[in-house]
Amino acid sequence: MRIVDELIGFCFKHGCTNIDINVNFDDKNLSVITINCTIIDLSKEHLDRFLKVLSLDRQEEMEECYWMLTGDDSFGDELTLTASMIDKCDVFYNDNKMKIIAYRKEK
Repeated sequence: MRIVDELIGFCFKHGCTNIDINVNFDDKNLSVITINCTIIDLSKEHLDRFLKVLSLDRQEEMEECYWMLTGDDSFGDELTLTASMIDKCDVFYNDNKMKIIAYRKEK
């Protein structure tokens, strides 16, 4: 839920509409979070920063600490924490439509 919250927070911050969220847990302990939304005129700067942050490597050894930090408003933008808790994230943005697919291998 915290990962979904942070990804949706980014979308809302940039004026998204028409949000569709799908969370799938498969039999191989893989969680796949898919978010589709419309964001009118997302700047290249904001998209590039989003892509850069979400490309950071997962840090399993710090995960317990990061789980406690997410959701605390005093830390502001927590996408870096979110990126450290997911294994991979694909982001597509075309014609004002954004699709985010985050993958997390569960223990």
